[in-house]
Amino acid sequence: MEESELSFEEKSTWTVASLKDYLRIRGLKQTGNKTKLIALVYGASQLGVQPKPNEVEEDRKRSEQYRKVLKICGKTLPDPLSELNDNWKGEKEGEHCWPPVSYYAITEWLLREAPCVSQPSIRDKERASALHE
Repeated sequence: MEESELSFEEKSTWTVASLKDYLRIRGLKQTGNKTKLIALVYGASQLGVQPKPNEVEEDRKRSEQYRKVLKICGKTLPDPLSELNDNWKGEKEGEHCWPPVSYYAITEWLLREAPCVSQPSIRDKERASALHE
């Protein structure tokens, strides 16, 4: 029989320590008298609150997710934080290698060369055709 199938009365036979353990492993509040603890346990079981993973399991899941991010088109890229130690320069040493980018340069590019600006819009085409009619 699953925990969610246990009735309120059946959970009331549990000891205070058992009730607190049930709540603790789910990361829930464990304070109050026995009646309140029973209500919390019953509510958690009805809502299907799952036990929280421990830190080792959480770390494993984070590592697995991180590895998935590094995998592109079936190929795993090297981890830039741990595997790429050579030919990397710090910000201070490599700053002189950066292209010159200022607000002025960005504005100039946006106004002259950006695809959203340089390509004629439908409205521009409509205006041009209206002038020729």
